[in-house]
Amino acid sequence: MGFLFGIDKPSAPFEGAALLTTVNGNIELSLIRSILEGEGIPYHVRDRGAGGVVRVLAGDSPFSCDILVPEALQERALELLEAYRNGEAVEEETDGGEG
Repeated sequence: MGFLFGIDKPSAPFEGAALLTTVNGNIELSLIRSILEGEGIPYHVRDRGAGGVVRVLAGDSPFSCDILVPEALQERALELLEAYRNGEAVEEETDGGEG
């Protein structure tokens, strides 16, 4: 029945954006948002179906939401996400200069 409400497939990313991941629930969403913000990676959250309305009214949503990042930063964001999910430390990127 998800096909009727648009919750069975990822939302179409806007130009220059790439899908990082799809999450369920505020806890995982908050953790990933925190990781991205800590690394200075901009992101956009798109709720599927009526998820945005449900999240506002109920505080959480049973619908999935997609996290989109700029295409240029997708690889770094995926590294961070994989490290988080595997419980690994993440190496900081350096610009090669001394500081």
